[in-house]
Amino acid sequence: MSQHQKIKPNARSKANSDPNSYKHCKTSPILALKRLYSEFKYIQENPLSHVSACPAPIKKKKALDNLKIMNIYREMNFQVDDERDFMMWHVNIRGNSDTMYDGVVFHAVIKFSENYPMEAPTIRLCTRMEHPNVVDSDRICLDFLEEWKPIYSVHSILMQLQTFLYDGADVTRVLSNIQDPKTFEEKKEEYLSAQEWSMSHAKAYVNRKVGHSNHLPSPPFVSREEDDGFKRMNCKVEKVLANSDSVCFFTKTSDLVGYGINCKKRNAKSLEICSIYCSLDILSLRAFMNYNVRGMSREKTSFTHWIPILTETNDEIHIKKVLHVTKSSLANLSSSHSKKIDFSPEQVIEILPRLMSNCLLQMVDQREKTTNAFMACLRFFRLMIEAIKEIPEISELINSSIDSFIRSEERSKEKVGDLLNFVMLIPFSKFDWKDLYDIYVREFLTRYVKNILKSYKEIADFQCAEVTDDDRVSYSFKSIRKRLKELTLHIYFIQIFSDFNSIESISKFMNENCGILPYQSIDSFIEKLNQIEKMNDFKTFFKLLNEMSSLHVFETHDSVIELLKSCIQSSLQKGYHGKPPTNFRKHIVLEDLPKLTSEQEWKIACNSKWRISKLPYYLKEMKDAWMQLYLQKSMSRTLREMAERNNFILLSGMISRYSKCKCLETCWFNGCQDVLTKILSSLPISTIILKHWNIEYQEKDKGADFETFFYSIKSDYSRRALIESLIFHDSKITGSDLSSFYINFPSLKILDFSNNKIGDNGVSYLADFLKKLKNCPNLTYLDLSHCDIGERGTQRIGDSLLAKKNLKTFKFTGNKSPPALFSIAHSLSYSPSIENNIFTGICMFENIGSFKY
Repeated sequence: MSQHQKIKPNARSKANSDPNSYKHCKTSPILALKRLYSEFKYIQENPLSHVSACPAPIKKKKALDNLKIMNIYREMNFQVDDERDFMMWHVNIRGNSDTMYDGVVFHAVIKFSENYPMEAPTIRLCTRMEHPNVVDSDRICLDFLEEWKPIYSVHSILMQLQTFLYDGADVTRVLSNIQDPKTFEEKKEEYLSAQEWSMSHAKAYVNRKVGHSNHLPSPPFVSREEDDGFKRMNCKVEKVLANSDSVCFFTKTSDLVGYGINCKKRNAKSLEICSIYCSLDILSLRAFMNYNVRGMSREKTSFTHWIPILTETNDEIHIKKVLHVTKSSLANLSSSHSKKIDFSPEQVIEILPRLMSNCLLQMVDQREKTTNAFMACLRFFRLMIEAIKEIPEISELINSSIDSFIRSEERSKEKVGDLLNFVMLIPFSKFDWKDLYDIYVREFLTRYVKNILKSYKEIADFQCAEVTDDDRVSYSFKSIRKRLKELTLHIYFIQIFSDFNSIESISKFMNENCGILPYQSIDSFIEKLNQIEKMNDFKTFFKLLNEMSSLHVFETHDSVIELLKSCIQSSLQKGYHGKPPTNFRKHIVLEDLPKLTSEQEWKIACNSKWRISKLPYYLKEMKDAWMQLYLQKSMSRTLREMAERNNFILLSGMISRYSKCKCLETCWFNGCQDVLTKILSSLPISTIILKHWNIEYQEKDKGADFETFFYSIKSDYSRRALIESLIFHDSKITGSDLSSFYINFPSLKILDFSNNKIGDNGVSYLADFLKKLKNCPNLTYLDLSHCDIGERGTQRIGDSLLAKKNLKTFKFTGNKSPPALFSIAHSLSYSPSIENNIFTGICMFENIGSFKY
């Protein structure tokens, strides 16, 4: 295929997708011969124990009649020991030792037409036989021949013949429709007598044309002795099995094979993919392009598109070829009838994870497909790995998508589609499942609240006395049990690769195992699937998830109840289900804090949950800094939820839970001074970080919250004396707000007003406060960066700094650069504690002119 060639079905393959359309199709003799030759090689490599088969030799007398076939053989370069007629096969069926046919060989002939595999072959017994499925003592009639499909092969026929012979040996099964005991015994004697005649005829049968007799059968049976040193984990065995499963069901070749895909869109002009389904039968590109094979799979499902898979592990040419065809296939899947689009990396992220997820879903729905579905999922997984190795941009897009999911508070269906598809991206990212566990499970359950309420509407009514919390847990699980099973299976699959630290290491591991997983991994996956199938409550669900994740989350019954209540509330806010009842109560969930002992463990927890790897400046000197940072962030999120919903019912419980927290990071409470007073009077707060809640901010209310803060703490000097840091970074504070800054903080060390438009008026209020020696005598850090301060304000703040002898760091970047800047430099020159980096910050002013230090 040329580099610019696109995959487009031709007229023959576009005809229709009727599953039975192949019955009216015609093929060429060349296709039939190629197919039969491939099947002959497969039978030689994988012989059956009680059945042998081989094409008949071509007689020299009929060589001229077969000249056309012989020329085809030479063109296809068939490598056989002698010239054979692949349109007629001789077959031997040997009776099993535990049946009446022990030691007897039945000889048969299979004839194929030039329209094979579209048309079923005919089977005739050379040794006459009395059997329910034998007509006229020699013509075999089997159901699967009447319902023939091109996916069947010679190997399938031989297995059916072997089963057919075993069924005939069971007298009870053959005569099962006879109820009368006397009649049964009579018929039994007749049947056994007929079988004696059949066996004697088979033992006496000789075919000199092929050199066959009962003692020297031709074709001969192949005995496969088990090797004592054989191990299932042997790489050679795995390679044989992996390659044998990568053969097209139609052409029986392994050159550029893949899967048929059924893709549904909203309409003929739409580019949006509504659903995608993978047919689990291997199909070659040649068969998909040139023959009407849609709907011929074993599942009797039609398909509209095709995607290739990798069958070689270290063949760079093969990998590049498959990736090139994959790009065209993904572009076709993303296009519509009216609009063709080119390939883009986003198509890999959108389609391949959906195909992997679909394979796992088929395992849950139809257990008989477990092995084939798992192998298909692994093949798409490996294809995505190779795509990422060739196009690194895919990895960047995946990391960006997951990072946005973790950091964003708005995880709506519009921004993040199907969560099962989304979770399949984790193995290809820099993130781990542990990073998403809590927020992912919450969002997953939130989206299925609607399904729960369809069956049990009363669950959302928390005032209903008839529905207990235990009922909510039980009913909720019953409503979404299947979805939870699907989620658990997806998580287990991605956790198989959790120990690998890079895409390259996963690729190397899969290449060493011939593109699949070792049998131990496959067996453990099937065992885990059995455990998931038995899952019958939330306790088992979270137990399985925690085992996979090595975490201890939602272990208690109360925590599950709180989780469900939170998800119902969140679903209501996001509009996932209808309006709540009039007596619906907004609910807040208090997070379970991890039980950690060392600072290193708290650091890992901060990095895992909050993506923070560096301590902020105000915590660097604190003894248990990482624990304080975790408590600060966790309490901040809880307070934000309370403020958003105006629900502070659980405030006392929150204060009790965060009793060790010394850092308060929160939004304004819109005038709720009682709340802030209670927090400050109950916790040993030493650092306060107040951030304005931008959604609620209105110009007419500016300053009110700042006044509320000072009003809440001015009357309690003992608590105020503990505060060491006040951080008002980007809090929408104006100059008039600072008129309230008149309360002394004797222990205050850090004061941050950066990114607030306080201007000259605001900094003048602050300067009047700071120039008094008794106010903030221990101040070591002052940040007035980007505060829109002009000449007058610079002069005032410069004069006030003379009183702050302990000041070490002063930041003034991003303001105007008037001559009054020299006032600051002059004042700081008298400070014995000032550090050199302060002047680096000052020198960032524009038009610094002749200023020298």
